[in-house]
Amino acid sequence: MECREVKALIDLWEKGKDLSPIEKKSLSSHLQSCESCRRRYGALFPFLLGVEEARPLFSEPVPDIALSVMAKIRSEAIEREKRSSWKRFLVELSRWLNLEGGARSFRVQKLAPVFALGLVLLVGDLIFFGVLRGIFAGKPTDEVTVRFTLEHVHARSVSLVGDFSDWKTYPLQRVGEHWEIQIKLKKGRVYTYNFVVDGEHWVPDPKIPFRVEDGFGGEATLLQL
Repeated sequence: MECREVKALIDLWEKGKDLSPIEKKSLSSHLQSCESCRRRYGALFPFLLGVEEARPLFSEPVPDIALSVMAKIRSEAIEREKRSSWKRFLVELSRWLNLEGGARSFRVQKLAPVFALGLVLLVGDLIFFGVLRGIFAGKPTDEVTVRFTLEHVHARSVSLVGDFSDWKTYPLQRVGEHWEIQIKLKKGRVYTYNFVVDGEHWVPDPKIPFRVEDGFGGEATLLQL
């Protein structure tokens, strides 16, 4: 596997494609021998390959707390996939039954118990994962409020920029000796962002250890929700 193939594979992964075992093996083999790709994509190793599989690729020992966070992210992604599988099942089933009528409409009554069972399983799945609790509480289940802060006593202004805003600036408010802002972001996604100090200095978030190259010789902070 060459560097350009690695980039193409990661681009597909960012768009939602799951890596096959063969692709993971080829990617891991390339990253072990290519220092350039290790530097560029190092922060993505745990998400691309899995926590334990990625551990040997880090040049320095990874703190247990970081691995714990990555493992939790991976676990939550698997649970989200389980929840969405029942939705896909019902969609495909409804298409097969042709609920709107037509040549196969007579099958609806005959297979209604199957559809009912799928509906019961879906509701049970939603209850188990707490989605209905969020609905009854009046809280959205696909968004979370994220608080961004930066300690910079001498800054005249601080803004937040990221791919979630198409790199448009969000001004932060000064609170004592630090700057802060709260915005809503969708769960289950990987975001990149930076702070802009005094309108010209791009600063990665010092509290987040995961970085990626921004394509302009600097770094951007990586955030997984």
